[in-house]
Amino acid sequence: MNPIIAKALEEGRYKLLEHESFELLRQYNIPVPDFALVQDVDEALKVVKDIGYPAVLKVVSPDIIHKSDVGGVILNINSDDELKNACEKIRNNIKEKAPYARISGFLLQRMVPEGLETIIGATKDPIFGHVIASARWSNGRGTAGREL
Repeated sequence: MNPIIAKALEEGRYKLLEHESFELLRQYNIPVPDFALVQDVDEALKVVKDIGYPAVLKVVSPDIIHKSDVGGVILNINSDDELKNACEKIRNNIKEKAPYARISGFLLQRMVPEGLETIIGATKDPIFGHVIASARWSNGRGTAGREL
């Protein structure tokens, strides 16, 4: 079994954290944006030198599935000052909107140019059996989704 999946199962999780998903995709040579899991603003400021601007910062928590619903995503970060502010803003948003959430760190990611984005998920539903869900959208103008 893949060590990333084994670790998640060992921790009682049935969903991978975003950085784990990206690492798993990399293992199969599927391209992903440059990223790093960082613990605090100081580490983020060091890592962003390799990732570069513009960047995206996202909260990483096993307790938060939809990060944007709790203010856990900041886009278009273009400077060290903006990165510092983004870390503080996300921490404050989580304290206010998801105080129960365990924070594993932040995902610092290179911002990709506008274009076609895709999300794919899978689960085993007790009624429907194996379900694959996918959605795609362009330039942030809504989703066109399909469930198979």
